[in-house]
Amino acid sequence: MAAQVEIVTVDAANVGQRGFFCYKSKPKAVGYRRKLDWLQSRFAEGLVIKIASEDGRSVGFIEYMPGEYAWRAVHAPDYMVIHCLMIAKRQFKGKGYGALLVEDCVAEAKRAKMAGVAVVMLMFFRRKKWL
Repeated sequence: MAAQVEIVTVDAANVGQRGFFCYKSKPKAVGYRRKLDWLQSRFAEGLVIKIASEDGRSVGFIEYMPGEYAWRAVHAPDYMVIHCLMIAKRQFKGKGYGALLVEDCVAEAKRAKMAGVAVVMLMFFRRKKWL
């Protein structure tokens, strides 16, 4: 049976119910409250969070916003800037979820008539293995 894939947009109206990927399981943590408050301000600037789910289980997410509001070290007015893209566990990698999330971002940038999409990434490596 093929997996049921859903991409949900998290915004100021539903972030309390949907959560955000990084602290989803820790709503009582101080870091959760701080990030939630911070996100509310960023949503007003155009921040978008999309969470990919497989059969109801969150497997990855993307976070992006218009370049003029980007907080990363990039000057990208008229571009959409991807701040974070992550697929959670090895069993979900290689299934195209990252590509689906990036395609949503690109489509949104096109609808907004932006010049393109910029990516600023920080990569983490475990077990000292390079990709």
